[in-house]
Amino acid sequence: MPGRTDPTSKIVGEQMQRARESMQLDQSEAGARIGITAARWGSYERGERSLPLDKLRLLPRAFHRPVTFFLRMPDERGLEAPEQEIISLERAIKDSNLRQAALEITARQLQAQVTFYQREFERSR
Repeated sequence: MPGRTDPTSKIVGEQMQRARESMQLDQSEAGARIGITAARWGSYERGERSLPLDKLRLLPRAFHRPVTFFLRMPDERGLEAPEQEIISLERAIKDSNLRQAALEITARQLQAQVTFYQREFERSR
């Protein structure tokens, strides 16, 4: 219903925006993937409208993410939305050499962050 926002619409909209931006699409391109206009897409992104179930069902295939990503829920593996996004982005890389390089870089960056936060935690004790 226009003009009325609910927490779920806001969450779905934020995740739609996140998926769209990570694929470097504008609202028109994103909307075309699920058969809606840019204006309608924008209203869903802003949480002004609730995305109908028939359109929600189209998001996983159109954006290479599980429906749980758009609901910001853990998937069946227990992965949270940011983890789901990393895996989806990795799978979008078709060249196996590029995929391997991206995974190695990501793993090194994550390990560096874990080490940093562990040191900070130990220092604060």
